[in-house]
Amino acid sequence: MIGDVASRILQLFDSDQARAIQVAQEYGEPLTELRSALANGRSADTDLIIMTASAFKLSAAYVACLPNTEPGLSLAMRTGLAKATAPADAVECAEYMIRISATLASWLGEAPDKLAGLRLNKHQLATEAGKRTAENVRMVLGLGDDALPDMVDFVESTGTPVSSRPMPTEVLGFNARQLVGEKHRRAIVVNSAMSWTNQRFTLAHELSHSLFNDADPLIVSLSEDIEDQAPDLKEIRANRFARHLLLPAPALANRVEAARESNVGPDKLVPQLMLEFGISKDVILRALSDDGHLALDSGRSRKLSSTSVFELMKGADLTEQWELMCTEENTPSGSPLLVDRAVTAYGYGFVHQRVIARLMDRGEDEVLAELKAAGWPDPGQ
Repeated sequence: MIGDVASRILQLFDSDQARAIQVAQEYGEPLTELRSALANGRSADTDLIIMTASAFKLSAAYVACLPNTEPGLSLAMRTGLAKATAPADAVECAEYMIRISATLASWLGEAPDKLAGLRLNKHQLATEAGKRTAENVRMVLGLGDDALPDMVDFVESTGTPVSSRPMPTEVLGFNARQLVGEKHRRAIVVNSAMSWTNQRFTLAHELSHSLFNDADPLIVSLSEDIEDQAPDLKEIRANRFARHLLLPAPALANRVEAARESNVGPDKLVPQLMLEFGISKDVILRALSDDGHLALDSGRSRKLSSTSVFELMKGADLTEQWELMCTEENTPSGSPLLVDRAVTAYGYGFVHQRVIARLMDRGEDEVLAELKAAGWPDPGQ
């Protein structure tokens, strides 16, 4: 049986052949023989642990599998210790948010979490666990069946910072988790290049990973995972959570019934729901199917699926409202929560304006001028 330390070293070797060769040469044993010995139960001695840590730029404590030791997100992704990958600049952004979040907490206390102590549903079916937990969230916060407002503010009210930045089309967003001190902290990054409805759904999806404390250091949502044909149960649960958090079943049933009574067809109802609840056409069509209102393989559903959003909005006389909602959908932004807390810390003289500028992805001089204009004193004076 392979020990934990040997298994970790083999995983590192698999991630970077050049570094593995370097370790083997320093250790004085051919790489193939060293791999075979570790795979067949040889324990890793102190010299091998130290040489591996040095070559891979990791702590020896991490390589030795000591408690409360984890690599940074970028390193975990590079070495294959993170199961998923995301653009390096976006991962660096998440790492920075996590570090700043921890630093600000040491000065200002932890950011409030409105869902602290939330009762999670652990139903054996991932779809039910996601749905029932979303219902619990709405009940705890007293939301009823109303549409949720700004999702960035909603997610950040749980203490998790959110940033949006352009990423490749196939990456919807990700949830990053990193150990800082003795506490795991999280940050969420969403793709600012996609529609505002997909950004809202992705934020709700990533919130599920935070609430259920899914342990992977990097959980990346890909475009093909938006439906329930996701690769694992965590993704299925997160998709169902997002759907019921954003569009509760009772709210959908009420809107469908009202549309029938008013003789309003699906071609008008779907765009109305998109605007009211801030979710995409595809998510609504699946919700209508899941709740038994409109089969996905029906002629009406197929027609709606093939009709562009522009044509749907035009047909429902909602083009102006839709275009207004789309005005700033692709604008990258930093975390409002961290910016607000960093500005407070700046006022106390705890942080430099460069921290605020980096969080906002703005120029330092520009940010300093805005701070002065807003009446904040210059801590350097």
